[in-house]
Amino acid sequence: MGFRSGPPCAASRGPFAAPEKEVFVRSERLFAVCFDYPYQKNDDVTISLPAGWTVSSVPQPQDRDAKAAEYTLKVEDKKTEVHISRSVRNDIFLVPQPKYLALRAFCQSVRSGDEQQIVLQPSAVAAAH
Repeated sequence: MGFRSGPPCAASRGPFAAPEKEVFVRSERLFAVCFDYPYQKNDDVTISLPAGWTVSSVPQPQDRDAKAAEYTLKVEDKKTEVHISRSVRNDIFLVPQPKYLALRAFCQSVRSGDEQQIVLQPSAVAAAH
């Protein structure tokens, strides 16, 4: 008896990445960057996997502490579910133009961490490997 097993399925964390997707993508800045207020975003999400699916791989944990800004991400494989903890904190009010590249680098590291994927596959494929 045979069965068809499809390729692995990649699940991105798009809902988390959306707000930071287009932030500071330009390599040059003419003026200082001003933020209206400090903020912190905390996401704590658990996703139940469909029956017959397992986690093949999860992203490496991220911890970027730039003192006035911080980004953390932890994705855990809990067999029948995936647990995602993510936090972005910004205590910055003003970034002078000469310091823009440091801010841009931090934002790019957040974007890059958020773009990593969780790879899922049917259980039968996981058992065969």
